[in-house]
Amino acid sequence: MDKLVVEKEAKKYKRFFEKYTVMPFAYTERTNTWMLVEYKKPTNKEQASGFSIFPEKQMTLEEKEEIMSHFASVFGGLLRIRKNILHRIRVTEEITRTLERMNQLLSNWADDEEKGKLVYDFKQFSNFVLWCQKEKNDKFQLTQQIEQKLFKTYSFTAEDRKCLTEVIPHFDVIVYLQMKRQEEQLESNCNLLEVFRKDKGNLSKEDASYAEKILDTYCNEEAERTLSQVLEKEFLPSWRELPGSIDSYKELLESSKEQYSNREKADLAFNLSVLRN
Repeated sequence: MDKLVVEKEAKKYKRFFEKYTVMPFAYTERTNTWMLVEYKKPTNKEQASGFSIFPEKQMTLEEKEEIMSHFASVFGGLLRIRKNILHRIRVTEEITRTLERMNQLLSNWADDEEKGKLVYDFKQFSNFVLWCQKEKNDKFQLTQQIEQKLFKTYSFTAEDRKCLTEVIPHFDVIVYLQMKRQEEQLESNCNLLEVFRKDKGNLSKEDASYAEKILDTYCNEEAERTLSQVLEKEFLPSWRELPGSIDSYKELLESSKEQYSNREKADLAFNLSVLRN
């Protein structure tokens, strides 16, 4: 269906002072294509005030619900990635470079058994964080492949939706595991920093200053406060009982999928309540 035709048809459902947008991707199924129009009031640019589906056909409530569920899922998923995931992906390379350098510097520093034990513990921690970073980036690349396809065709299918919604619940799990592991490591990192400050070994002044600065960011009061706030705000209380380890992944993923499904159902219920045709 032509976008210009939809824009003209959408006007009849527009209310005073509202602006409307024909959403960029159409939903296609076999030979059928639908487009979604979103209406918003200038006083509330975050939430839609209404929707309409085109072309207008005689549809049952179940058919409207199915079509709207595809739109809500795809657009909601892409928005969630941009709002909650993208800023965490942007720091992946920086975190990876930092931890790889720290592993090397601390290996050079550890010249006795006490230091060796502290560095071994730090490496266990840093390698887990590096694993989380890789997993996060790999999952993000999958969503980018889907998004690139959407922008190439300006349409999506039920299969595209399925692929997107299968990936997204992993992000919360990976972010939780990384932050939980950082919280668990606070005391150990503080012990390492205390020993390091007393004896910087044979490291150069520049390397020693860098290592001390990084260790401090992983155990200071601000880091502890931030981790606690994020873990309490963004994740279920039941998650806090599970350790930051790969063994927790499966259980957390099932919970994350359930959460995401409930969120999608709530979004769909709202969207249907303001559907205008």
